[in-house]
Amino acid sequence: MKYLTIMIAAYLLVGCSASPYRAAGVDTNNPGSFVVVETDSDHDHKVLRGLNETVQISRVDGENLYNFFTGFPDKAFISPGSHRIEVEFSYMNTYATGCLLIDAVAGEEYIVRKLSGLYSVKFWMENKRSGQPVGGNCPSKPKP
Repeated sequence: MKYLTIMIAAYLLVGCSASPYRAAGVDTNNPGSFVVVETDSDHDHKVLRGLNETVQISRVDGENLYNFFTGFPDKAFISPGSHRIEVEFSYMNTYATGCLLIDAVAGEEYIVRKLSGLYSVKFWMENKRSGQPVGGNCPSKPKP
């Protein structure tokens, strides 16, 4: 009985999905005053979530978005302006990270896209309405 309770609790925790991130000062009741950034993720497998190719938002302007119970969000409500968005890709036992820069316009929605190859993952951001690429990759840091 003890193991059954543990298994049910584990199953319920696996089924939890992250709630969207809302930056400080963002009023989601006023649609023209904020920006929506979401990710291009598969959600086909509800139980075996490792079989989904997912992209999650790990940081916005350096702020870590990890939640112990739900993990990283796949949607964020942020203020207009320049932002640094860091993302993480996962599929089975494969992981990759990326960093994107964007000059976000109020009222717009953006989506982080991914293209996974044999040994690499390419990230870019598009305007969700027009499909046009926006922003760019973060500059790499020089090695000391």
